[in-house]
Amino acid sequence: MTVAEAQRDDLIGDLVRAGWMRIWEAVHLSLGADSEETASFFACGVLGNALAAVGLPLSTGQ
Repeated sequence: MTVAEAQRDDLIGDLVRAGWMRIWEAVHLSLGADSEETASFFACGVLGNALAAVGLPLSTGQ
């Protein structure tokens, strides 16, 4: 049994997972990329959001 199942959050997990897969597929198909390139695309987006959240510049301007 997972922690989510023990806490009865499995329904929420299923909904979030399904939503994430819809986003993944839309981006993946639009890019025409392989899974590694799609993952890199999302990783760069997450990093950009994290940097912006802590007030760091997205680029050094160099």
